[in-house]
Amino acid sequence: MKVAYFDCSSGICGSMIVGALLDAGLDLAKLQSGLARLELPELSISVRKVLRQSLSGSLFRVHEGDRDEPVDDLQVRPLERAPGHALRRVQEVGHVHRNLHDIESILGRSRLAPDEIKEAMRIFTRLATAEAAVHGTTVSEIHFHEVGALDAIADIVCAVLARRLWGIERVCASPVAVGNGTVRCQHGTLSVPAPATVQLLKGVPLQAHAAQTELTTPTGAAILTEWTREFGPLPSLTVEAIGYGAGEKDMPHPNLLRVLIGEMATSSGTWECDTVIQIETHLDDMSPEDLPTAIERILEAGALDAVLSPIVLKKGRSGQILTALSPENRLNSVASAIFQHTSAIGFRHFPVARRKLRRSDDVIETAYGPVSGKRVERSSGQFTFKPDFDVCQKLARKNGSSVQAVRLAAEVAWNSLRSKP
Repeated sequence: MKVAYFDCSSGICGSMIVGALLDAGLDLAKLQSGLARLELPELSISVRKVLRQSLSGSLFRVHEGDRDEPVDDLQVRPLERAPGHALRRVQEVGHVHRNLHDIESILGRSRLAPDEIKEAMRIFTRLATAEAAVHGTTVSEIHFHEVGALDAIADIVCAVLARRLWGIERVCASPVAVGNGTVRCQHGTLSVPAPATVQLLKGVPLQAHAAQTELTTPTGAAILTEWTREFGPLPSLTVEAIGYGAGEKDMPHPNLLRVLIGEMATSSGTWECDTVIQIETHLDDMSPEDLPTAIERILEAGALDAVLSPIVLKKGRSGQILTALSPENRLNSVASAIFQHTSAIGFRHFPVARRKLRRSDDVIETAYGPVSGKRVERSSGQFTFKPDFDVCQKLARKNGSSVQAVRLAAEVAWNSLRSKP
């Protein structure tokens, strides 16, 4: 499986994604050929090598109308230093406003493959949904400003084409740097991250960065969150290519998006990587009778797991460590449950990376009744079935049997079903 890992420690935008994939070795001519199928002859693309704080990367640009520079091959363009400010783009002058239907019409009239159109439209729909949430309106009423310009449409289409030309099946990424300060846009001066950007990045781990500028754009956030839900450390990967996509500005830090492309290691081909929030607090003044109920309420609030471990606290007092795992978007509800159902007056929380085997829900019929459980794909490529304990317990009581007997019957039935043609 070919995997791409984006290092977003300097943020991410559409042109940086394409620049990184080109810098890793993608043939520019193939991308030009793909873009031609968009059937917008006024658009052209170019790429050149630039320096960002003495590090080399590829700056990708889309041009509308007569391009201001020749389209050269990656290897023959000389290094250049960008000015300290971003170049104004065509849409900043023209202020072309298009809605989702307009963009769908542009893509529908093209010669792009149906799957390419669908992927591009999913990205634009993400953008429209985020904008609608920010402005308190509906997706159909949203008009794109900067993102609706033809060169911005080409950024998204080129990103889709570049990933497909590489044959990338799975995308992972680091936590995303968004920057600080303010940014000027069609709606005026806004705090960084811009409202649409942070809306798109809900549930995604972010990382701090001192830069007083926008590092992640709505377009970059939309592409990345459409491609992946796996944010964390680099997965087990045999790296085949490395690319650096340059941002327009030459900043005090290397303004580069790095991508690592390679094959997933065989031993971890079935692993999934994500990041969750781990919560910890010490409890030393609760009745043991109340602890099981507290755990139930915390799980009902959205925690992925919650456990208690005995410890000896300061002054020799016995107590418990409450440890819970929560998705980022459920942290507030889990926190409320902890404060409501335990004696805790505070807790620590921090992001932790997870690696887990792929699993899916399954149900198998047995003599005791239907048993639900998890179908797990092991690293060896084999599948196993893990029955739900609560279901086995209920069926055991109903049938006057043991939990072990119901569990064994479910496992035998599942293995027998798998052995049939």
